[in-house]
Amino acid sequence: KQWYQRRVAITAGVLVVTDFNRISDLADVKRFMEMNYMPFILSLDELKAALVRNGMEYFGGEDLYDHCIKCNAMKAVKVVEDDIQGLSVEIFKLKEEFVRDRKVSFQILMAKKI
Repeated sequence: KQWYQRRVAITAGVLVVTDFNRISDLADVKRFMEMNYMPFILSLDELKAALVRNGMEYFGGEDLYDHCIKCNAMKAVKVVEDDIQGLSVEIFKLKEEFVRDRKVSFQILMAKKI
């Protein structure tokens, strides 16, 4: 099953996306990518270049570091407390660990047409 999903909104001509971005070398995040069923993970600079190639430009963003760590820690607890089947506590702990260790970031990103 694929648990990884991007959140996308387009409002007033601005694309708004939440996504993980690579901070460390690709080899350092291989396990993260495999656990999240991600075929690739871009660095922020690679994302900005991809936007330009697709006729868009980076329009700002914010690192949701604290939110991501807190949210994934709470999700891991909830899975155990409510005995939710089909979700792995490990995936939430992995996300929390990789963000806390600054191997990946969780960002809200905005882009607009050039």
